Amino acid sequence: MSALTKSSGETKRNDGATGKVLSPPTVNGTALVCIGSLEYSKPTRCDQNDLYLMKTYPTVAPTNLDGTKVTNANQKDEFMVSFVDANLQKEDVEFALKKMQVKGNERIVTHVGLVESYVNGDVTRTFRVKDGFCGDADGLYKIVPEQSFDKLDYIFDEKGLTIKKLFETMRENECDYLVVIGKESTETFTVGGILGGRLDEKRLEYETLAEQWDAAPEGEEKKRLWNKLVF
Repeated sequence: MSALTKSSGETKRNDGATGKVLSPPTVNGTALVCIGSLEYSKPTRCDQNDLYLMKTYPTVAPTNLDGTKVTNANQKDEFMVSFVDANLQKEDVEFALKKMQVKGNERIVTHVGLVESYVNGDVTRTFRVKDGFCGDADGLYKIVPEQSFDKLDYIFDEKGLTIKKLFETMRENECDYLVVIGKESTETFTVGGILGGRLDEKRLEYETLAEQWDAAPEGEEKKRLWNKLVF
């Protein structure tokens, strides 16, 4: 996980494994901002997928075989700045939005209410963002520093946006990094597998069997349930 470090009066974070200081990928980078209610994933017996490892990409692809041309890889590192707290207030977000869209000084703020920015470029808990926090202010924004502030035409569906989908959306909108502003919800969700509903059904079946095995007294029934769990 990331750790705090102080540099020239500015609070940043560094990668605990490498000690590398983490900061936005470019000084004037374009940000995709997501505002809403944030739910963390809930690990289950057969799905411990509660962490998301952020991807890093080479900024330049290998040279052509003749060595004369270097092709841009067209990929961006996954990098996130977040303002997430269970006590975050709608009024704080609305005030921060007003500061972020001042014409000619469009920018990402350092605080939303009393919540400081948390910088992360390595690993984070898996989460999704849904509406239901700031009303019309919930949604996606694209901010080009000192140039533009635009709300994107997006409406949350019932599944919301997972961190994986947010990074995909970031790249689709040609943004450099992700900013998440959210009120931490007491609700959690289970990460769906690549096989979708079928995998969810098998997961539920496994968890039900495991609960039955836990409750069964020693004997043939417990052995039968065990055999169904492991084979």
